Amino acid sequence: MSETDAAGALRLGVVLCDAPDPVSGAFVLLRDTLEASVYLGCLLDAGGHVHNWIELWVQNVNSLETTLETHREAFSNHLLDERWKKRVGFLSRIDRSNKIECSF
Repeated sequence: MSETDAAGALRLGVVLCDAPDPVSGAFVLLRDTLEASVYLGCLLDAGGHVHNWIELWVQNVNSLETTLETHREAFSNHLLDERWKKRVGFLSRIDRSNKIECSF
């Protein structure tokens, strides 16, 4: 963590399991969708106090491997990016006050 991050009023955190799951890993997985993994996260202050529990959506196309092979051909990077943008737009319209955007 940088000095700038340490001085920030709020931090975004991802909740970890005590014992990582061999399949889903160390993060607390809430659910998987066709194009995203949804993890349990939180907003906390510099003292470590949790102010809000959040869903952390991470784009993930690994689930496409389990789709029927005939449908797999219908997906492309462009189509998946467009679906992701539409989902973000939809969720933003439902409750804009609870949306936090991050990019890495």
